[in-house]
Amino acid sequence: MLLFCKIMIGMRLMAKEFARAFYDSGQWRKCRKAFISERISIDGGLCQRCHERLGYMVHHTIILTPDNI
Repeated sequence: MLLFCKIMIGMRLMAKEFARAFYDSGQWRKCRKAFISERISIDGGLCQRCHERLGYMVHHTIILTPDNI
């Protein structure tokens, strides 16, 4: 997973319809929170691309599809 700021992600990363239940799940929210906490302990939670702004969007390194979600 990667942590991005608003500028690095733009508006193109909206959840696909097939993934909405996944992103609304407690399991995803817990995973996201743990990842952000880990990044905060490493570098204060900076965007992993620009390294200048705080990140807030957790992005998959493997693109989700209906088959792997």
